[in-house]
Amino acid sequence: MIEVFEEFQEETYIEAKKQKQSIKMGFSPGTLQILGAKELLEFTDKHDDINLKISEYSDVSCEANVLNETLDTAFTINPHNAVDFHYYSLIKDHFVAVVNKSNPIAQKESISFEDLREESLILLDDTFRMQLVVAEHFKKAGIRPRVYSRCNHDLNTAYDFVALNKGIFIFVNSLAKIDAYDELVRIPISVPTAFWDLGFIIKKDKKISQPLKKFMSYFFRKPHL
Repeated sequence: MIEVFEEFQEETYIEAKKQKQSIKMGFSPGTLQILGAKELLEFTDKHDDINLKISEYSDVSCEANVLNETLDTAFTINPHNAVDFHYYSLIKDHFVAVVNKSNPIAQKESISFEDLREESLILLDDTFRMQLVVAEHFKKAGIRPRVYSRCNHDLNTAYDFVALNKGIFIFVNSLAKIDAYDELVRIPISVPTAFWDLGFIIKKDKKISQPLKKFMSYFFRKPHL
């Protein structure tokens, strides 16, 4: 009877492993470090019945993959699209100007978009939703930005251009890692409506699974987010 019971236990364990529920999740560039790889591992350790599958895509591709249901959710920038998505905001962060110390703007405590009217700019390309927010604020200020370069995922290129005094890079405060560059400083862009709004997107009218509810609740309870 002991042998039969042990066989039953083993079969039950194997069957339970087969029935693990999955979450297919996308991250746009830079967002995984905000949510935290350590925290992801903590979640999977505490919920060994959930199989978390993660992939990185651009903001635009995150949205497309949630819409075609390749992904259950994506942790990305607010798409401002209430027709196709439910959006659950988790964290907001302000924009900064990464500036060469030799630029007079580097002496300011904070700036507005008007301060950038005559500056050469290094911006992200249009696969980043942040860029739409930046473009919107330049338009409101009546400014046609002077673009030196548009960057994709290689942000070192943007920092290198600023270090060479070719322009000012507009980015997110928490992601602007400039410690390796003695020539650079970060200046806050103090415009209340200009911020990075990061959260979970889910396809409109798609039922949120229990594993996904657990996942989202886990991070909404995190005090540092």
